[in-house]
Amino acid sequence: MYNGLMVSSSSVIDKMYRDFGWDYTLQFNDVLEWIGEALRELKVPCFYVDKVTDGNKELGHKDFIHIEDGRGKLPCDLFSITQTASAVEVHPSTAKAIVSGIVYVDYNTDQTCTVGDGTSLCNSLVCSQNDANKVSSDKKCYTFMPMRWDTNTFYKTYHGTDIDFRMNSDLTYTVNNNYIFTSFKEGKVAMAYKAVPTDENGLPMIPDNQSVINYVTWYIGNKIAFQLYLTDKYTQGKYEEFKGYLSLYYQKAKNEGKMPKNLDEWESYKNQRLRSLPKVFEHKRFFGNLQHPEERYNHPRVSTLGGFSSRLAY
Repeated sequence: MYNGLMVSSSSVIDKMYRDFGWDYTLQFNDVLEWIGEALRELKVPCFYVDKVTDGNKELGHKDFIHIEDGRGKLPCDLFSITQTASAVEVHPSTAKAIVSGIVYVDYNTDQTCTVGDGTSLCNSLVCSQNDANKVSSDKKCYTFMPMRWDTNTFYKTYHGTDIDFRMNSDLTYTVNNNYIFTSFKEGKVAMAYKAVPTDENGLPMIPDNQSVINYVTWYIGNKIAFQLYLTDKYTQGKYEEFKGYLSLYYQKAKNEGKMPKNLDEWESYKNQRLRSLPKVFEHKRFFGNLQHPEERYNHPRVSTLGGFSSRLAY
């Protein structure tokens, strides 16, 4: 079961030599490429790291995506987009009164203040009301406005013509050719996305899950076996056996990644599914409260049965 821990690429390389017993010299750069390929092939969200382009230096986040002429450069380590938002700068005096979106307050110390979903005014989560009171006129404050995926087939002509293709639509975006294209011409975009995990040296990390480690090991072994097969150093039967084991470990790793990690995640899933009324507006709150249980209110009815007063709840 996935536990959130990671192991280094070298541990997988050592395991491959130990398990297969090959007298084979590996090219280190090739192995790193194969490890990255193996992780991308799984397509299991929990095996990747979450990143956000919100300019939070304290947490090591990248800067906002700067939009110019309706487009901005996508992060170089992007694997898949989770959600995007337009970062709109607001006056510091109104930062504590924001009732929608998320407000980030940039102090001299690069600390961050979060208002969450707006139900509480900066008095919970990562900062207190006292922190919010420190906001002064020379600090930058942002409110996040959620964006939707653009369905307009003329998105590339938004800002290249005077024709109003956008009509009165809200904020939208799409991605193509290493860029994000937005419905607004200038601004900043905060993007939550998934990326292949790497260590401080930029080398890929592997989830500390035995099925994933086995799969990555056999993925590398299969690449080497194919090279040996093409040079007539491996028989077709041996190579086919390698492919069979690779398929087995691929399915095991993928299935384990789909399973809930613990009882807490099971509880969140239960609260999302067991609802009388679906929560259809969570996108604008960045799905911050999707795991909260539904609040059900009973309306009692008083009746008289056999001389006794009875309250019936429905």
